[in-house]
Amino acid sequence: MLSSSLRHSLLGFIDFFMAHRHSRENGLLRHRIEELTGSNKREEKGRQEDKGDTRCDDCEPFDSKPQILFSSSAPRILHIGDVLTSSKQFSDQDVLQFSNLTLDFNPLHFDPHITRQSGFRDRIVHGILVASLIPRTIAFHSAGAVYVSQSLQFKSTVYVGERVVAEVRPVQLRQNKDKYIAKFATKCFKDREVVVIDGEAVALLPNLEIIDGK
Repeated sequence: MLSSSLRHSLLGFIDFFMAHRHSRENGLLRHRIEELTGSNKREEKGRQEDKGDTRCDDCEPFDSKPQILFSSSAPRILHIGDVLTSSKQFSDQDVLQFSNLTLDFNPLHFDPHITRQSGFRDRIVHGILVASLIPRTIAFHSAGAVYVSQSLQFKSTVYVGERVVAEVRPVQLRQNKDKYIAKFATKCFKDREVVVIDGEAVALLPNLEIIDGK
């Protein structure tokens, strides 16, 4: 949920950001922001009125806990060939909150009119927001993991409302004193087989013990 002050700050920034663009584009983007923030207020009011249901479907930022497919009989030790995954469906609220944190208010993320003019069919999720599934998956399974590097190639567009699955596979594991250097092949998919992000990650792990999330 966005506070009133945050909503006004966001709209003010949009006005400033779009000051030198065509007035119709400015109006469309501002209208889209108002639609999103207005929708958030209505949803919050509905939750407050429904006192009998204390569940919050949107409180968990990711749709599912990361999963593991093990290649060995030792399910709590990471081996080369194991597969770590997690998934998320990216919403309007995700895009809006990420834009506020990063100050990336590119209208391609908000205005369908501008996205169509640019050759896309709908509003686009920030590529780095999608890529955040990868370190989240590693850190969930290995508490205390330190990211060393990450390469990213953006292969396909992710649109608001689409579900993405991150897949992380260890390809090298090397002990370094009392820690382990792990190299991972990293991919993100949509529609089960369309690669949206491809790359590699290197992380320093405190050990090879893996939390399975169950």
